[in-house]
Amino acid sequence: MEKDDPGPRPIGGVSDISSDPLRKLFLDWTNKKGSHRFPSYGAIDILDHFKQAGSWIIMDVVDDGQDYLIRLLGSELVSLVDFDPTGLTFSQAQRQSDQVSLLTNSRLIYDRVVSEQQPIHDGPVKTTHTDKSFIVMESISLPLGPAEGPVTQIVGAVHMKMPD
Repeated sequence: MEKDDPGPRPIGGVSDISSDPLRKLFLDWTNKKGSHRFPSYGAIDILDHFKQAGSWIIMDVVDDGQDYLIRLLGSELVSLVDFDPTGLTFSQAQRQSDQVSLLTNSRLIYDRVVSEQQPIHDGPVKTTHTDKSFIVMESISLPLGPAEGPVTQIVGAVHMKMPD
């Protein structure tokens, strides 16, 4: 973590987010939810964000957050973890991937999205990439579901860049 990084936290507003693509997704999510707690799964159109879709994860919440079914892991994230878990549950992916700590940290964030029923922001954090170079990562995880019901899906997005 960078020295001033407070760790994963609820998103207070768009100004909390550094990355333009993540801000765009959060604003879309905010507009689509209207007066509800969060928008439905069908409200967020991946084609509106196709340039950033390679850094998305879309999951169904299984058994009230006991696990997650990965519908999509974008190509940039597949490259990051060197593994494509699309179609697997999150627990299956954790058992099959070498990136256990990254997946474990991500799982903790998704669990918060479900339990707190609100979007979670992490970063920007300077971290070591698999080739031992540094990258700066920032992520948002957004709940989706029925207007006032439980979280049934999560869309997560990551923005990665070389440090300044």
